[in-house]
Amino acid sequence: MIYRFDTFELDEESFCLLNLGERVPLEPKSLGVLLLLLKSAGKLVKKDTILETVWKDTFVEETTLTRAIALIRRQLGDDSRNPRFIETVPTLGYRFIAQVETGPVTAQIPPGDGDPAAESIKSEPPIVVENDPIAHPVVLPPQPSHGLLSRRAFVWTAGAAAVAGGGIWLSQSRRNRPRPAPMRVQIPMPLGADAADPGRLLGPPAVAPDGSAVVAALATESGTFLFIRRLESNQLVRLEGTDGGSEPFWSPDSRNIGFFAQSKLKRMPAAGGSIVVLCDAQDPRGGTWGTRGVIVLGINLQGLYQVPEAGGARTPATQLDATMQENSHRNPVFLPDGDRFLYFARADDLDKRAIYLDSLSHKHPRQRIVVASQTFALGQDPETGQYYLLTLQTDKIVAQSFDPDRGNLLGTPSNLLDFSGGFSVSDTGVLVLRSTFTGGGGLVWRDRSGRELGQLESHFDYWNLDISPDDKVVATLRHDSATGDFSVWIASLPQGLFEPFSTAPHVSQLVWTRDGSTLYYTVAREGKLFRHKVSPRGVEELVRDSDGRGQFVLTGISPDQRYALAELDQKTPHARIGWIDFQADPKQAKWQVLPTLGAHAVYPTFSPDGRWVAFHADPTGTMEVYLMDFPGGSVLHRVSIEGGQFARWRRDGKELFFIATDGSVMAAEVSTGKELTVATPQRLFPANLALTSDAPIYDVTGDGQRFLLYDAGTSSTNIEMILNWPSMLRP
Repeated sequence: MIYRFDTFELDEESFCLLNLGERVPLEPKSLGVLLLLLKSAGKLVKKDTILETVWKDTFVEETTLTRAIALIRRQLGDDSRNPRFIETVPTLGYRFIAQVETGPVTAQIPPGDGDPAAESIKSEPPIVVENDPIAHPVVLPPQPSHGLLSRRAFVWTAGAAAVAGGGIWLSQSRRNRPRPAPMRVQIPMPLGADAADPGRLLGPPAVAPDGSAVVAALATESGTFLFIRRLESNQLVRLEGTDGGSEPFWSPDSRNIGFFAQSKLKRMPAAGGSIVVLCDAQDPRGGTWGTRGVIVLGINLQGLYQVPEAGGARTPATQLDATMQENSHRNPVFLPDGDRFLYFARADDLDKRAIYLDSLSHKHPRQRIVVASQTFALGQDPETGQYYLLTLQTDKIVAQSFDPDRGNLLGTPSNLLDFSGGFSVSDTGVLVLRSTFTGGGGLVWRDRSGRELGQLESHFDYWNLDISPDDKVVATLRHDSATGDFSVWIASLPQGLFEPFSTAPHVSQLVWTRDGSTLYYTVAREGKLFRHKVSPRGVEELVRDSDGRGQFVLTGISPDQRYALAELDQKTPHARIGWIDFQADPKQAKWQVLPTLGAHAVYPTFSPDGRWVAFHADPTGTMEVYLMDFPGGSVLHRVSIEGGQFARWRRDGKELFFIATDGSVMAAEVSTGKELTVATPQRLFPANLALTSDAPIYDVTGDGQRFLLYDAGTSSTNIEMILNWPSMLRP
């Protein structure tokens, strides 16, 4: 039987769909759904009926039907909001609403071998019509010239490369045909969101193993959140409950998403729903979900850990090798067996940094696979089933055959494309990219209205920024992404010519003494505190070593240099504010904890007179700025109203500045006479900060009139997909 509607014909016998005599590529299950709807044109067909008829004895979820309907609509050029062909009956099913005629064949089916999926992809690579609202694919060079591709044909190309279960369907005959050309598709950013990832802390965008969706952590004016783009959508949509989310990854069945937020490892259904906390995960560095129900995660400056997918206590999966000077294991990726996994081992010696293979069972010693950067992914060619290890080497993505059974590389590497950033791959030929942040607007001076007054320098990755109390020197922390080190640089003002200042590696925080003569800084990795005379220039002195209380990061020095403030256990969900008396015997002195409601409290800083401490904490669930008397801790006053962090004092202590949740610079007048009084904060201007760390990257001059900020600039990066990426491999 032939079913005709509009310009389409569906031939039941040959099981193919034609449009004006040309075959419309549609995978078999979706064709089955369309045929069932055509046979019942004008009538409601319930979801259960469709699932039982088309998928028969195979158990699938309702989302599989949703994907199939979405694919049909795209191939027909239909719109679910204003349908011409398929109407959705909420909660019940679907109805074919266009007029349908039946009769003999009038259009000749293009010749083929009878395999509809094999015939659905032609040898001529297509491109999409410009200004397509779904996406803007670009054929990667070098490719032969060819004609325009309709939206329906493109969506199939994307769908065939990207989807399983509404998904990919490969036949043996297709393997003997020319591959479809690789196609590059930009994913547009939601309003107010940016794909930039300055400190590489958000993680690469993660494509589902079956290619059905992409999830990414994006920075917005309200913070960072996870966003998802499903095949049936042309938009990145925010996933509710993912505030502060970063480094997402998928379950092997593509149904659930793992991610990190609020120093926890969490999971949630990809379709949306309840979020489950699995374990503590302070300062995370990637995660992977295995086929045996185990998740492996990385923690900065530590080895890898494992935790059951249902949650529980995390246990070590790897140990740092001190003989190799390793300082971190990160970015794990499971192999198909769910036991072995790849990971990047970072070492102080660049020549010893490499990707390793290990296992949860530890049946074999770990094996070094390749010397490369920490960015890599394991992908499969859907046509041949061959696995490839994709690594980032000298700003190029390099692919090399990988045998997951033997755990070794095969053949010679192939350069895929010039690129620097994060990426992931599906098992269906989809490569997703997020470009590296190349620098924002630099260090910019602004007045209280936000008007730009000048710049110091740009195109460096800054993680801390502090102006000396006398406004004569500015100190910064520069991050070297190649080595992972954070080094101290200083510049005299107003010239702003920076030069290296410290020899200590991996500095975590900068603090000036009240007179502006000395700079204190912490090397949290080693639990050490240094001081360095700036004027006149002195030598670096070790002030304090680890006292066994865990990591501490110095954030404040009292005006008389007697007391120090610090974040204790900074990279944990239980960070606290501590203080110590420098005049006490170093062997006896211990950090004293300030009572801050038991909340996650960070970045304490002394008022100019040393009587008050400003900090931010989250007892309400949102970071807010507070003031507390020192050292008693008996007075606790909330300064911010709708979120705030990173407080800075005016030199006379009569004004407190902070960054609001929406990124604006706020100012609140403060009086510390007989009683503490704080005025309602006033919004000064949007800061547009390139937020890269847990430390402030802005500061204010002593008179409160000029602000130095690490400006994010106006450039925005995108997330891109490359469909059919194995076609780019060198023959």
